[in-house]
Amino acid sequence: MKEKMKKSFIQDIKVEKTKKALNIKCKEIIDSLNGFNLLEKYIILKTLIDSFVESCEEEGLGFMELKKKWKKKK
Repeated sequence: MKEKMKKSFIQDIKVEKTKKALNIKCKEIIDSLNGFNLLEKYIILKTLIDSFVESCEEEGLGFMELKKKWKKKK
């Protein structure tokens, strides 16, 4: 039982490191878009995502896009 928990803990650490690395990479990509306004950044990133989804579909991979409902700030 302890060994199973230990493996799970190690996997959690690996996932967390991967998430952190991906977040850092995402921030680097967004920061590299200096000189573009927010709309242009959105269009660039949306096009990148659409291209990725299309590539996945061509390779027969499924892809599900989650959308978050935006809340208006008061």
